[in-house]
Amino acid sequence: MDPHAKHQVGDTPFTLPRLGMGGASLGDMHRVLPEDQARATIEAAHDAGIGYFDTSPWYGNTKSELRLGGVLRHKSRDSFVLSTKVGRVHRRPANPDSYNHPAWVGGLVLQFHMVSSFPMANGSEGLMVSSPS
Repeated sequence: MDPHAKHQVGDTPFTLPRLGMGGASLGDMHRVLPEDQARATIEAAHDAGIGYFDTSPWYGNTKSELRLGGVLRHKSRDSFVLSTKVGRVHRRPANPDSYNHPAWVGGLVLQFHMVSSFPMANGSEGLMVSSPS
């Protein structure tokens, strides 16, 4: 199997490379990853032919997205596929000096809030943002 070969995603018109890079560790999941090491990791993956990068705003309170974007924005747009998740927005916490992320060792000092959609009277979708309990 060629890990760089693309395959179709279900019945959609989308294709993805078989091999990709997950971005959780770029968000300082278990330990703080120095910026130069994070950049070098993304560069090495892209240079090795990795063409699919997956991230999430949850990974380090958007730190993974920020790091991937910082490197990939200098690459040819047709050389990679980037996926992320939706459903959280991040804001500065009320007390940033004492804020600790509930699941990450490092990451950015942002607090997440859940976003959900709901039908509006005019038939369009609205968004509701709520703070975590």
